[in-house]
Amino acid sequence: MTPVGGSSESRRLCVTNYHLLIIYRPSVLIKVRMPSKTLATIGVLLFAQIALNSRIQSADSAYVELPQSHERWNPDLFRTLSFGHMPAAVDWLLLRFLLDPAYSHVSTDTRASVFYELDLATELDPLFYDLYVVGGSFLAVARNDGEGARRILEKGEKVRRERIAVLPASFRERFWPSEWQIPLALGYVYIFEKDDLPKGAAIFSEAAKIPGAPAYLGHFAERMRQPGGVFQVGFRLLQLMIETTKSEEARVRLITKRESLRVAEFLFQVNSAFGEFLKQSPGVSPSAAWKRFSSASGHGNLDPWGGKLVLSDAGKILSSTPHEKVLGIE
Repeated sequence: MTPVGGSSESRRLCVTNYHLLIIYRPSVLIKVRMPSKTLATIGVLLFAQIALNSRIQSADSAYVELPQSHERWNPDLFRTLSFGHMPAAVDWLLLRFLLDPAYSHVSTDTRASVFYELDLATELDPLFYDLYVVGGSFLAVARNDGEGARRILEKGEKVRRERIAVLPASFRERFWPSEWQIPLALGYVYIFEKDDLPKGAAIFSEAAKIPGAPAYLGHFAERMRQPGGVFQVGFRLLQLMIETTKSEEARVRLITKRESLRVAEFLFQVNSAFGEFLKQSPGVSPSAAWKRFSSASGHGNLDPWGGKLVLSDAGKILSSTPHEKVLGIE
């Protein structure tokens, strides 16, 4: 396989477990000169790998990755060992990421194994737009690796500001379409994975300045400053990601997070109302005030989903309805 001419920017042809991603490099032509039997063998092995991954996922929809120790790869050493075949080397890293069958959540202080493939690939081919958008979103949503997603998307945002911004508009339109999606995904990570609402709002304000960015990005930061406005932004942001994600597994988890956000919004409203009730009941203990409040509110001690509402020792109203922690709300 001999690369002819040009740099290693964006786009390749590769196969995922769910669909075909048509991606090619703008200035690299790959000439393949192999016997037909060799090509047939490679094709059989590739599709066997895909079939095996699909069989694993059908047997267990949340394939759990075995514990492994991972370290960051050295980009300079990798370049040297590729012996000039950088396009093929980056393609190999892309295939490792796309064909990885694990969808289990990782712990807070652990990076998903595919993070290291994405981290290395973005060092070797920093202008590869899809690595940031698809890879960052996958890490945050499917693997719950918020820190890994933040690192990949921060890297992409730096490339966008410092390198893409000075390139011709024709290149940006062709190889970096909808570049505002990188700060949009980064804002999602800060809001939902890092619980850093001010940082998320600031990123949305910056994203709104990008040519071609949707007008609603400019309204996100303004709405987040209003009481309860973060929930409006959260619902809109989740809906956008549900509509645009290419992974069915990620879509299911985004829908689950949206339902958790509904519970969080309800608890925010109940706790706000209970706080006002306490202010109007001086000298009354929180537990006694809660009994009066729950009776007067009309919903008793049940939430709209049938879960039981209780007053915690910290004075916060909690629900027994199963839900994830979102926006810092239990």
